[in-house]
Formats: sequence, C-alpha cells, structure tokens
Amino acid sequence: MKPSAWLALALLLTPCLAQKQNATAAPTDVPTDAPDKQSDYNKIVHHFFEKVKAGNFTDAAHVLVDTNPQDAFNVEKHESLAVPLEKIQDAFGSFKEFKPLVTKTLGDGIGYVYGLAIYERSPIRFEFIFYKDGLDWRMLHVDFNLNYIPEIRDLAGVHIPAPPANAPASAQPTPASKPETPDNSEPSETPSTPPVPLTPNTPAAPSGQPAATPAPPPSSAPAPSTAPQQ
Repeated sequence: MKPSAWLALALLLTPCLAQKQNATAAPTDVPTDAPDKQSDYNKIVHHFFEKVKAGNFTDAAHVLVDTNPQDAFNVEKHESLAVPLEKIQDAFGSFKEFKPLVTKTLGDGIGYVYGLAIYERSPIRFEFIFYKDGLDWRMLHVDFNLNYIPEIRDLAGVHIPAPPANAPASAQPTPASKPETPDNSEPSETPSTPPVPLTPNTPAAPSGQPAATPAPPPSSAPAPSTAPQQ
C-alpha cells in the first residue's frame, strides 16, 4: 500500500478513536449520580437509604450534605448526620426499607418527603426538605425521630382527645394561710399579757370578765347592854 493510502487511513481512524476514548472516560470524569447534580429529590432520598442499608453512614451523610457544594468538605456537618445514623442501627438493628408517606412539591422550589424507615426492632420517622437551585435540588432540612404518633394521627385525620385529669377531692378543708409580713416572713406570735399580781383584798377576776368590786366589810354588832339586876 502506498504511503499516501496509509496516511489517509490514519486520518480517518483518528476521530473515531478519540470519540471512543472520550466515551470511556466520561463516567469517571463526570459521575452521573453525583448528589449535587440530581434533578429529582426522590432520587437523592433513595440514594441516601442505599448507603444507610449498606452501613456506610459517612457516605450517606455525603449524599445529603454534598448537595450543597459549599459543605462538601464540612466534616462537622457530615459527622452530625453520620453519628446518629450509626447509633440508630446500634439501638434498633439494621435498616430494611424506607416507606414514604408524603411526597410533595410545593410550587416549583420546595421538595418534601416524609416517611418511615423500617428497622429490625422499630420504625423511625424521617423528614426531608429540599429547595431547588436552578436545575439542582439542595438539602434544606433533614430530621428523624421516634415521637411521631401524633403526626401519623394528623395525617390520617384522626383526633383522639386526651383523657380528663380527675383531681382527687381533699378530705379536709385547707386551712387558711397566715398573713405574711412585708419581708415575706411569718409574723411572730403576740406575747401573752402578764398576769396581774393579786393583793389580799383583790380577788382574781375570771378571764374575759371585769374584776368584781369587793363587798364592804360588815358593820360591827352593837355591844350587849349590861344593866344591873334588881
């Protein structure tokens, strides 16, 4: 084959080889499932629980936190999510599945997901809120809790009134409280009146009554007459 034919063949094959190399390198250079490139917040939630089920709690934290590029290297935010997830597994066993109860888009800028994550020993309530930044969904709020029974009742439209509190009636009337002095201390008892000293001519008066006036001394009887006898 002439050299010109080899040159023409090389020129024809070079673009094809370049396109093949670019197609092979694309998945590595630009991951298609990068959390900060998700266009569907439900996929972010699904990806998050895939990492939880695998026991990769730090990776699960990255799925949510890294939707905000400025937090991609924020170790504190990653640990604040990864550590509680690990404690939940220690307390309730391995994660099984997530069952969304409410999935709603508010307007065109807020995505809301509410549901139960089923663990071996108990379900846990999870709540996710995302906001839309251009074409991407960013995490705004994530919360998980055990106290969700009132929330489930509200979602079901059921209202169960609390039982009335029956206060037991007191058997005896409550004594009246003593008046307090300005310094909030109880007043001291009034000292009793000292007894009036008695004199030989002044009898003691009964309590609560005026003293009786002493009677005048009896008049002396006339002396008997001593007339001479006849």
